[in-house]
Amino acid sequence: IANHKLTAGYWYEKDVQTTTRPQYDLFEGSPTGRILYDRVFFNSYDRYFLTENNMFFLEDVSRYFGERLTLTLGAKSLQVDRSVSGMIDGSLWFRPLDQQYAINEVTYKDSFLPQVGVSYKWSNRTEFFAGYAVNIAAPNQEVVTSLGFSEGLSPEKATNYEAGVRFSSRNFGATLALFQNAYEERLLTVPLTTEELNALGIAGVVGTSVYRNVGGIDSRGAELSFEWRPPVRGLRVAGSVAYQKAEFEQDLRVTYQSFMGNPNDPRSQFYVPIIPEGGGTPQFATELQKGKSQGNTPEFTVNADVTYTWRFMDFGFGGRFNDAVWANTMNTERVPSFTTFRASFGLRGQPGTRFEGLSLTVNAENLFDTYFFTSSGGTGAFNGTVTADYGRTLTFSVDARF
Repeated sequence: IANHKLTAGYWYEKDVQTTTRPQYDLFEGSPTGRILYDRVFFNSYDRYFLTENNMFFLEDVSRYFGERLTLTLGAKSLQVDRSVSGMIDGSLWFRPLDQQYAINEVTYKDSFLPQVGVSYKWSNRTEFFAGYAVNIAAPNQEVVTSLGFSEGLSPEKATNYEAGVRFSSRNFGATLALFQNAYEERLLTVPLTTEELNALGIAGVVGTSVYRNVGGIDSRGAELSFEWRPPVRGLRVAGSVAYQKAEFEQDLRVTYQSFMGNPNDPRSQFYVPIIPEGGGTPQFATELQKGKSQGNTPEFTVNADVTYTWRFMDFGFGGRFNDAVWANTMNTERVPSFTTFRASFGLRGQPGTRFEGLSLTVNAENLFDTYFFTSSGGTGAFNGTVTADYGRTLTFSVDARF
């Protein structure tokens, strides 16, 4: 319509999954006896999952000043319905048969998620851009199987800002972007305390963690990415440098545990018990997390690759640098930084020959067999998961097209 382009759409998705965990009898009841797959001793759980997604969006793209200025306005409505039915968890199998069935249902939605984008072509080579967007992310399907299932759990919400400049010429292109992402209602898996387990009547049941909204995170930074084609035919250099600072924006309210009020426990310095008005044992405490860095989030990362193509051969060499990260949210355990390199070599069949559709590739990750650790998760207050790298890894691939 005139200089406007309107787009509207609707998306629907239905996902059905079933999971079961049967425990089988053993021959003659012996711990070393063979498994009798035709004799189910009991089921730990037997679940039927249903997830339905509904999304509607509307977008308007308009151009001005000879199409040098582009303005994008959009919004979407998103709803995610999750449910699970059956023998949901291990607390149900030992109950009478008529009490083993349960159903948990929850809906996550937001009717207005706006998006604004603008770009301006300063010249044929330079373009400025900026953007604003709001989005939500529903918890995964395991949230409805949680022993502490709550319909009041909110989806994570992110408000994103971005601005930058792009440059493009015949042999060189680069993008510099500044960003800030504000995350609200962050979701975290939190183990139930002994007091909570007793209150739910499930003391001793395995897998007793719950999802909880635990505040927000502010993340800000910059990223520079580039691609350069030197005056050597077949040679290309590409890479990126990024900086990101992600910090918790508030302290957390957590369930009180006895160590939090024990001055002889070094962990107590990170907590302030919330004393009830009438005195007595606290039920909650404040976890002093505000201003601490998010776990498993490197401040600096660098990636670079050099590739060279000559006739029917491809050569590649690259590397990456990951800054040191915290393995936990209280920032007491740090995983060192590391740098690794990679290389590749490929052969392609020459056009017009019988090998035209054939290609062979050898890839080497961690080329120099560097010994380093990586962190995953980073959501525990004091503990984290750290894994040693596998070392040099070689992969040989064959691709044939007929």
